[in-house]
Amino acid sequence: MVAILAILLLTCTLPAFAMECGTHESIRREFLATLDAYFAIRGPAAQRLEPKLRSCMKQALEISQFFEQHQINEVAAPLMIKSAERAHVELVKFFLRCGAHPDAHDAHGSTVLHETAKNIMVHYQVERSTCIIKILLKARANPNAQDGRSVTPLMMLAQGHRPATSANAIKLLLRFGADPSIREREEKTAFEYVLTTDRFTTIRKIIAYATKCQPYYALLDLEHTASQQEIKTAYHKLSLEYHPDKAVKNGYCPEESKQKFMRIKQAYEILSDTGARAGYDEMLG
Repeated sequence: MVAILAILLLTCTLPAFAMECGTHESIRREFLATLDAYFAIRGPAAQRLEPKLRSCMKQALEISQFFEQHQINEVAAPLMIKSAERAHVELVKFFLRCGAHPDAHDAHGSTVLHETAKNIMVHYQVERSTCIIKILLKARANPNAQDGRSVTPLMMLAQGHRPATSANAIKLLLRFGADPSIREREEKTAFEYVLTTDRFTTIRKIIAYATKCQPYYALLDLEHTASQQEIKTAYHKLSLEYHPDKAVKNGYCPEESKQKFMRIKQAYEILSDTGARAGYDEMLG
């Protein structure tokens, strides 16, 4: 009797289950096809497709596991990067909800944050792009991620030609832990870059506040009125004392000595550059 009831139950539920699976697959295919069409066009044509895209996305959200586990990195992550390129806030949220990692990156190492920063640099959908940066950072995206050229999102924004439009995004990155002392290919940091660029007064103040006006004079044990010769002499003395190769001999921890040496080097690079020093002194008031 129990076996008969089980067979009857299966007979009733299997068709419904199969129909539901078929419906889900149909929704998945339609959504992905609509996305492909949307990413292939721009301007008014893309705007006309928006209602259908939103309708498909609404249906997709009703499916508990829209992407299989193996599809998250293969399908969802690349689509999220494309969504960021188009500054589409709702799509980025959708793919994060589907399990796409906030640090998803393309073949060149460019993350979703990098692609969004690019939009702000060229003044494309600045408000939406800034909103996407906030969403990604709240989802624990790494604010210090470096692309294939060792550039962080903060450095990209610091190098942009529209500093006023980058200010809010830079504030967000700094608030969530972006480090302005990371070097681009062992060259300038974001902090050094804005010090030497006259048009970045706003960004300079923001980054200076975040870094608490790094005490460059104190690092070299100098007064603010120190001459270039005094700066050079102090640097040579301290760099010899804290050089990683001489750390143990001088009684210092190798790792701490390395960090101190790098900070001394950074202080010298700023104070020995007349333009950078003037910008730094201006920030100190």
